[in-house]
Amino acid sequence: MRNKSIIEHIATGRFSVLLTLLVVLSLIVTRILLYPHSIPVKPDFGLFSNVLTNLIQNNYVKYAIDGAFLVLFAFLLNHADTRFSINRIRTSLPFFISGIILVTNNQLLGNWGESFSALLIIVAIASLFSSYQAPRAEKHAFDISLLLSFSSLFWIKTVYLLPVFWIGMYMMKTLSFRSFLASIIGILTPYWFAFFYFAYYNDYTPLLNYLQTGIDFHLINFTEVKLFNWIHLGITILTTMFAIGHCMFSSYNDKIRSQTFLNFLFFILFCTYALIVVDFQHSGSIIYLNYLISTFLISYLYASEKGRFSNFLFQALFITYALIYIWSLS
Repeated sequence: MRNKSIIEHIATGRFSVLLTLLVVLSLIVTRILLYPHSIPVKPDFGLFSNVLTNLIQNNYVKYAIDGAFLVLFAFLLNHADTRFSINRIRTSLPFFISGIILVTNNQLLGNWGESFSALLIIVAIASLFSSYQAPRAEKHAFDISLLLSFSSLFWIKTVYLLPVFWIGMYMMKTLSFRSFLASIIGILTPYWFAFFYFAYYNDYTPLLNYLQTGIDFHLINFTEVKLFNWIHLGITILTTMFAIGHCMFSSYNDKIRSQTFLNFLFFILFCTYALIVVDFQHSGSIIYLNYLISTFLISYLYASEKGRFSNFLFQALFITYALIYIWSLS
């Protein structure tokens, strides 16, 4: 009987989630307590920046909240994999991979608004998957748009993802005239409440200025990002491209439902790349989303591929992430 590889121990081990949680929390606490200067402080909280900035003045509190979001993201991805059965086996790899990759990139830390925005987009994707071939999809369409609209209150360019989700609804066979109208109502609802909020104070300037930023784009400025963050992003992109190629060939044996879910993840992933390029300066939420989708696809790769070579690549990948993490603390 052959010994299990490291991948298999993490994927199916009884205490793998607990061990991963311990490792991730240790890395978060180490950075917050000993190396807070390594976390870039980004005070932008979207439309209600003034209100939220007053509530969260202590940077350590903000870092702790942001660290809690990283753990929440890992749990959410693992739960989504279990609920929608995208991976062929029951595995904790989405939790492990997302937890490690997210926490080793300091560019994703320091902004609670971006974390919350990305969380809402992930829940919107889960709602889209739940609508698969639903006979009456108007409620799902409204929920998806409502979540995207709330997310846009923290990152305005989330609204550009609405057509992406319309295409996703078409892929899920739930797009109709009624579901389209429901999505329009959903995207407008939070802004009706925001309008009355600013009307109460008789000052529409913050709302108008925020809406104007929706057409304000800033291309990538390579000098704004440190070298270790570029290396982290580059390694993640290369591994993700390899995972996509693997998924395209191996998913033929999956159910049509799982193939549809994967195809949408491919599509929205490339859309996030486009948004990152055209507005890198204010793309924190979409970078979060990009990393979350990438880590999910990478977990699909390692969950389905077992062998010495894949085990070697798995170890090399996370040793590299660990070295980047240590580098980012300096």
